[in-house]
Amino acid sequence: MQPVEIVFIAVFFVAIWIIVIRSFKHVSYTKIRIGKTIVTAEIADNPFKMMKGLKGRTYLAENKGMLFPFKKEGYHKFCMMNMYIPIDMIFIDKNKTVVDILKEVQPSGFSCKSYAPRKKAMYV
Repeated sequence: MQPVEIVFIAVFFVAIWIIVIRSFKHVSYTKIRIGKTIVTAEIADNPFKMMKGLKGRTYLAENKGMLFPFKKEGYHKFCMMNMYIPIDMIFIDKNKTVVDILKEVQPSGFSCKSYAPRKKAMYV
């Protein structure tokens, strides 16, 4: 490999790293009403945040969560790999109607069993 190629590759990876770091700096929240309950949710508003999700967190306060807004409705799958806490997954369609709920989904360690709604959802 030529020195110019090495420099190019190094600059490329530094640029990617900067983009990733900046994508996690800004955190947005929204309030979601589900029945009588109001949940304050962190918004996973880019691919990096969607991939990270709640992985690595050891605690999630009551009525707190994360919202995954998708561009289109679908059977969006979620994995509990590298999770430390059980969570409820609430799947919501484009009309903002709850279409499925998975309660107390358990962490799966290093395996990646996936969970998807029974009906198409746009938000989770």
